[in-house]
Parts: sequence; C-alpha cells; structure tokens
Amino acid sequence: LGVTAAALFHRVGSKNQLLAMALEPSEPPVIALMRGGYSRGAPADAQMVDFLVGMTNYLDTAVASIFCLREGGVLQETQTNNKNYPVKLRQAMAKWLKEAQAQGDVRSGDARIMAEALMGTIEIRFTVAYLKHKKHSRSSNRAFITSLVREILQRR
Repeated sequence: LGVTAAALFHRVGSKNQLLAMALEPSEPPVIALMRGGYSRGAPADAQMVDFLVGMTNYLDTAVASIFCLREGGVLQETQTNNKNYPVKLRQAMAKWLKEAQAQGDVRSGDARIMAEALMGTIEIRFTVAYLKHKKHSRSSNRAFITSLVREILQRR
C-alpha cells in the first residue's frame, strides 16, 4: 500500500480499531430493502424467503467476523448503539410484517415475535454451522428458509 505501519496506526489509532475496520460487518443490505416497505407485487412469503436468503449471504461471512472480533476482545470496544444491526433488522422486519398483516397477506400475530423467530432461527443456524466448521449449501438454505417462512407466516 505504500504506507508504513507507524503511519497506519497513527491514522487509525489502535490495532483493535484497525481490526474492527477490517472485520466488523457492515449493515445487512436486507435492512434497506425491508425499510422500503411491504410490496403487494409478489406473495409475502416469497418476498420474505428472498429477504432471508439474502441474509444467508451476509451471515456466511458476518458470523466468522463477529466471532473473531469478539474472541479478540475487539467487538465490545468498538460496538456502538447506532450499529446494532440485529435490533435494526428485527425492527425493520416487524414493521414490514405489520404492513403485510394489514393487507391480509400474512397471518395475524405479534410481528415482533415473528421477526425474532425468523431471524433468531437463521442466525443460530449459521452460528452452529460456523462452530461445527460446516457450511450449508445455497439450495439447503433456500429449502430450510422456505419451510420456516411457511410455518411462521402462513395464514391460519
């Protein structure tokens, strides 16, 4: 890069800040998509499957980065409230679900609980896979997510 280590650390401040800048996951793109609101253009369950499949791409790398930062003691030092992506994601998802419920396209119920069930399940799936040094295929992720969404969102 043509930058000395001393110059880099002077600019960044600390090794932990440098690691955080390199490894800390950015905001999941699905948050912006969900903030766009529910669209009646496609079935609600298909839209949710697409959102969650998009999250699998994000979680595939984010889980490893988060573990690395946490075990290195960097995450607690750098994490701020404005970067609390899990909370932002669940809020955006709950809002989206409420909009879909208002249209009658998703079963009624507590949208916050539904969002937590969807995201918590996906997050733990990727966390366990990381801990077991295993990866799920794209097709198995899509099949799992499709079943999960059907169970949680279907109108009864």
